[in-house]
Amino acid sequence: MGRHKVIESPERLKELFNEYVNWVKDNPFMVHDYVGKDADSVERRKQRPITWVGFEAWLDREGIVTQLTHYEQNANNSYTEYLPIIRACKKQCSSDI
Repeated sequence: MGRHKVIESPERLKELFNEYVNWVKDNPFMVHDYVGKDADSVERRKQRPITWVGFEAWLDREGIVTQLTHYEQNANNSYTEYLPIIRACKKQCSSDI
C-alpha cells in the first residue's frame, strides 16, 4: 500500500509554492536603520528571500505538511512526477537574489 500524499499532485505543489512566493513578497522584514547626515531613525522594508527551507517552514505554519523530504527524495519511487516541479521551485529559490 502506498503512502498517502498530503500534497495530492505536482500541480498542487506548484500552486502552494506560488502562494508561498506571494506571501514572501507581501511580508517583508522590517529593519531598523539610521539614514542621512543626522542619522534619522527609520524602519525599512526588506524583502525576505525565497528559499526551499522557507517554503517548508511556510507549509508547516499553514498546517499542510511539516517537510517535503519524501517528495524530494522520491521515496519508493512514489513521487517521480513531483521531481520536475521541485527542480523548478529550487531553481527559482536559487535565482532569487
